[in-house]
Amino acid sequence: MNASTFHSVRFSTNRPGVYPLTWGQRWIWQGLTGHAPHYGYLGWPVSIDVPAGCGLDVVLSALETVLGRHETLRTRYFLDEHGVPRQVVPADGELRVEAREAGEAGVPETVRLLEQELSGPPFTIPEISVRAAVVTSARAPKCVVLGVFHMATDASGLRLVTSDLQAILRARAEATALPELPPVTHPADRARYEEGREGIKRSARAVAAWQQEVGRFPQRTTPPVRRTPESPRLREHIMRSKALSAAAIAVSRVCRASVDSVIIACTAELLGKAAGQNSCGFLMLAHNRFDEDTEYYSGTLVQSFPVCVELGADSLDGLIRQTHFSVLKAALSCLGNPDDISAKLRNVFESDGAEADLSCAVNMFFPDLGSMARGTDDLEAITKEQAEELMSQTRFSEGEGLEKDDWEFYLNAYQDEDEFVLSLRMDTAVVPSEDIIRFLADLESRLVEALPEGITGIGQNAPVKLAPGL
Repeated sequence: MNASTFHSVRFSTNRPGVYPLTWGQRWIWQGLTGHAPHYGYLGWPVSIDVPAGCGLDVVLSALETVLGRHETLRTRYFLDEHGVPRQVVPADGELRVEAREAGEAGVPETVRLLEQELSGPPFTIPEISVRAAVVTSARAPKCVVLGVFHMATDASGLRLVTSDLQAILRARAEATALPELPPVTHPADRARYEEGREGIKRSARAVAAWQQEVGRFPQRTTPPVRRTPESPRLREHIMRSKALSAAAIAVSRVCRASVDSVIIACTAELLGKAAGQNSCGFLMLAHNRFDEDTEYYSGTLVQSFPVCVELGADSLDGLIRQTHFSVLKAALSCLGNPDDISAKLRNVFESDGAEADLSCAVNMFFPDLGSMARGTDDLEAITKEQAEELMSQTRFSEGEGLEKDDWEFYLNAYQDEDEFVLSLRMDTAVVPSEDIIRFLADLESRLVEALPEGITGIGQNAPVKLAPGL
């Protein structure tokens, strides 16, 4: 057993109170209640390296500053006497921080264990929304490990938290003045807007937009159930690909479309062929940061919105542009109160006697690329031959499976340096596990094949065409 010491980081607030949940929190709450008691994925692990020269007192002080800045980390959740979920900001309290000496296990292994310990167990009502530990070696802090409740923040909000912590630690290590950190907005403020007149009108528009878009969904997006499922029933496979990254970014520049739309269009094309359908319906997870008001919001804004992809385009670039338009339109019009949206869809399905297939979801997270592949102007041109060579470096691995989930098809994609990481979880009653790997490989091949023999001028606005016939 590695030696540990325990410390307290105090916090207080000048505006304690009980508030309604935001739309983003309501969306997470629906998942939490629908999967209880199996909701371990609602805890997010994150680790931040500590620069040399920072003692434990400095790290604890930095945690205190971050905890004071981000009210969402100090928030708890409960059901009131009417069974309505609420968020509460306590007047004061403390965060218990373990300092664990790595010892013979080593720093990386100790970090991995703490990530599991802090994010795996469900958050309880008395807890605030963050757990913290510090990994030390020879008593010198090496890494801060956080477990953050997904009710409190999403991937974009978590980036704000971690960048604050990194900036503070770096300044302390270099003995320089603390940087001026941007102002942060909080869930209590967001809830006030959503409960107000403008929020109510916006949610009503979103309910109507959901009804219209879901009405275009096919009754079946994936192939029908036709085999005995494996165990676990929903298997996950992961692909790490430099070739997909290079090809998807290049194609997005050619088509003047987002990387998200490129991947979704190809996914719809492959899924439509497998299911024998002329359209695909996806629930797309959005982080909903479209303006200055939400850029520095550290709470969770994530929600799903529906996107129907019609597969009638006569070329891949046409399909991608069409998909890009559909994604933008839905993302900007479908943000509203999830409770109102769910109630409306239930009423529609009950009155129609048939349900659209809402079992397929995609989650694209490419914040550094932007909605139109912004930030790729300085990339070197990629040729089809170069992309094909990169395919030899593609790696596959198996992720965690599930016995039960809302979605029988779930594709998650993000950028990790020069690679795209795609994880795909599917119902093995629909496809065997090896076909999940094949689907990912086919997605990579489709985009590499789409490249012309020589694609130049990625950074300019050159009218480049995709490969003939695609």
